[in-house]
Amino acid sequence: MTMRALSLRRSTCSTDSLSIHLQDVAIPLPSEGHLLIKIHTSAIQPGDVLGVQRSFPHTIFPRILGRNFAGIFAAGRRYVQEPGVDTGAF
Repeated sequence: MTMRALSLRRSTCSTDSLSIHLQDVAIPLPSEGHLLIKIHTSAIQPGDVLGVQRSFPHTIFPRILGRNFAGIFAAGRRYVQEPGVDTGAF
């Protein structure tokens, strides 16, 4: 199965020369301790652009955009959190 994703294939110094591609990528299987979220909406943040401009030294390409998102549980171990309780990493 595949999903649609916006990706950047290379770094650039200028936002005028961003090369954004819509592509089909394989849906990942969640590993132990992880879950899969079916994304309904996502936002491109300033950090996405800064990563492309090599402002972050560990940026890898191709890079799928959209780190802030909203969606629903799709696979993995279900985890329920009390509203307002900080659980940290699990």
